[in-house]
Amino acid sequence: MSNEIEKYDDMVKKYGLSHNIATNKSKGIWSNQIPSDHLFQTYEQFVCKRLANQTFGIKWPELEDWGPKECRKFYNERLIEGTVLPPKYHLNQSDNAIATTLAGTTPETREVLAYRWNNGYAFKNYRNRVLHGIESVQTSIGNEAGAVIKRLMEAEKDMDLVRGELDTENGAISEAKLSSRAKHLIEYMRANLSITDFLDDIESDED
Repeated sequence: MSNEIEKYDDMVKKYGLSHNIATNKSKGIWSNQIPSDHLFQTYEQFVCKRLANQTFGIKWPELEDWGPKECRKFYNERLIEGTVLPPKYHLNQSDNAIATTLAGTTPETREVLAYRWNNGYAFKNYRNRVLHGIESVQTSIGNEAGAVIKRLMEAEKDMDLVRGELDTENGAISEAKLSSRAKHLIEYMRANLSITDFLDDIESDED
């Protein structure tokens, strides 16, 4: 188990994931001890039932029978949008019932609970929290890649435009009345145009 935890700890550091998803057995992450995942899940179940009652109007007699499985299903299917929770479903530590439940806990415990709850990590073990975090990183990289591809396409269009502008108003270069030296120079410019010649201009426009 310790080797597995160390492996997940390394992934948290490698991908720049929040330390708040780490377990209380993770090494070199916590300055103060935090509760076990089991206790965090107890808090999460209470928060889930509270929200289901207050926001969705589900009655307590029904909620009394909810265990981890029912809470996880409700959290994943009714609360999460994409990979995170919308602000309206964020942990409300000002709620009297939640504040009472968390009374006596450390600031680190409340920070971890809020981060996990708000960002889609609730009701997950350490392995699944790391998977969820990496999936979020993949989504972010995909969005960045899409932006890069868009810039490349724009640069391709600019290259075609500039190559066209290197023809004279009277027709192709080969037909224009230019000196042989001038024709060779323009042909060289056209042949050596590179996408990178245009990317800097696009980046400047975005800034």
